[in-house]
Amino acid sequence: QPIHAIGGSAAQSTTMQVLDALLGVHHSPDKSAFLLKMRSYMPPAHQKFIQAIENQPNTLRNLLKKSADEALHSAYNSLLSAMVNFRSYHIQIVTKYIVQASAKAKQSEDKRFE
Repeated sequence: QPIHAIGGSAAQSTTMQVLDALLGVHHSPDKSAFLLKMRSYMPPAHQKFIQAIENQPNTLRNLLKKSADEALHSAYNSLLSAMVNFRSYHIQIVTKYIVQASAKAKQSEDKRFE
């Protein structure tokens, strides 16, 4: 019986989802739905680990809101910026080496049948 599966995605990696959970990062509803779907490709123990972190009432973000330490706020914001930069760079790489390459290969394939 054939099954439908999504190809490899960094969203299937536990690391970024754990960082999001620890840092209290929230995504748009559509991105959150995608990330939840990607968890089904993770080992069950990883899924439970992320869920356990998400169920904690005190994310790092919430704890920092209670702190007046500007150095901690700055470090946290720098970390968030680094994650945004990493994700942006990752999307650029995926677009360049996977999406564009796939489209180019499909065009070549289509031309063979004309």
